[in-house]
Amino acid sequence: MDAPDPAGHDDIARLKARVRALLTDAGFINSRTSEDDPYSVRLRSDADLGLVVMWDPTDAEGMSGRYPGIRAAVHLAVMSVLTNAGYRAVFEPETAMVYIATGPPPVDGVLAEDRPGGSRGR
Repeated sequence: MDAPDPAGHDDIARLKARVRALLTDAGFINSRTSEDDPYSVRLRSDADLGLVVMWDPTDAEGMSGRYPGIRAAVHLAVMSVLTNAGYRAVFEPETAMVYIATGPPPVDGVLAEDRPGGSRGR
């Protein structure tokens, strides 16, 4: 599956639908629940980040630090599913989120906006 490079709201909506289907197939999202299910992986569009994949790391008592290895395992699992599908997923340490970058891909490890003049040239 190739990763789209959305430039507008319609493309973000399509990207969100594709990622939701992918994460549902992988077992991260229960297809029988609403998109706002707090016990499932959720997706939201963000103007600065792109498409954000997030989850609530707290347990039933609201504790989030009890099992820090679980957060790392979920990050790794979500990142693996997204990157294996061809998406440029970005890991956010110490958070319960990963985002899919929707801008131009890096060239030689440097993002276009970080190059002099913002050029994508090689």
